[in-house]
Amino acid sequence: MSKLETNTIDTVSGSTTLTLGGTNATTIVQDSATTVTGFKSTGIDDNATTNALTIDSSSNLKFNSGFGSVATAYGVRVWLRYDQVNNVVEASGGVSSVTDGGAGVYTINFTNTMPDADYALSGWSGRNAKPIVTGSSNQHNVNNIVINTGSINSSGNIVTADVDDSTVIIVK
Repeated sequence: MSKLETNTIDTVSGSTTLTLGGTNATTIVQDSATTVTGFKSTGIDDNATTNALTIDSSSNLKFNSGFGSVATAYGVRVWLRYDQVNNVVEASGGVSSVTDGGAGVYTINFTNTMPDADYALSGWSGRNAKPIVTGSSNQHNVNNIVINTGSINSSGNIVTADVDDSTVIIVK
């Protein structure tokens, strides 16, 4: 049987008694002055010796998905599939808007401000010949990031150009 642990229970319906645990259960009887404190983390137990998924006291989501240990998960905060040629956002998450900055340049404006500018960027371009997608290092902000797309010519130089299929993810 799986076990669910939680830091807060907002509502207990149908009873004024809440029992926590099995063999050594703790019973809490509801009254107007009852406050329960001291829970260290929230976790879901997969019947293994440790929790499979937890939220620690710093609100970090941690899980073990076959990697051998429970570790902090870093989520994709922003993702975008963008057609620069037609200036169309084809699909996105965490994106408030995209600003066209000219040939091979666009700015992804974030729906939510990043905690800091130390996030990771990964991208892909649908351009056929040696595609590139890069973030402008001097324009890596908490509210947005400038993206450059194009290709590398036979001399090894970057040639910026609009592409019809550019995909970006930002992880923090």
